[in-house]
Amino acid sequence: MPKPAVDTSAITQLMPVVPPPAVEPPPQEPAPAPDPQPVASRRAARFPSALAGALVGVILIGVLAFAAFGPSRPAAAAPSATPSVTATASPAWLAGLLQEYQDACGPQDVDQVAADLAGMSQEEAADHVAELIDGCDQGKGKGHGNGHGRD
Repeated sequence: MPKPAVDTSAITQLMPVVPPPAVEPPPQEPAPAPDPQPVASRRAARFPSALAGALVGVILIGVLAFAAFGPSRPAAAAPSATPSVTATASPAWLAGLLQEYQDACGPQDVDQVAADLAGMSQEEAADHVAELIDGCDQGKGKGHGNGHGRD
């Protein structure tokens, strides 16, 4: 084949391509020998390792949970099963109203009346005690509470 003429005004020039030398493929390694242990025995050998790993994982989770939520937590963080009652100072007029109620109606139900009056203003509490005393006076009658039924 004749060589083409070189065009000096061309941007690219023809260059002869030499094919690379042939490379021999690497020699094949012999196939590995079959494993002397059957598949079932290999699985059986892995079972104790897997069981030990799972046991370590469970113990680790337990230790972390104990560290996070164990008895070393402050008592304020644990909610109380019973509601706590915060003692508040009662006003001076409340003691006087309770004494009036106790003088008129007796010592029974004084604690309940005190609880009822605790959330009231002085005027509301005085009206409430007056109503309670009127109820006690109507129920007494002449029989002095002995069940004689006389009014």
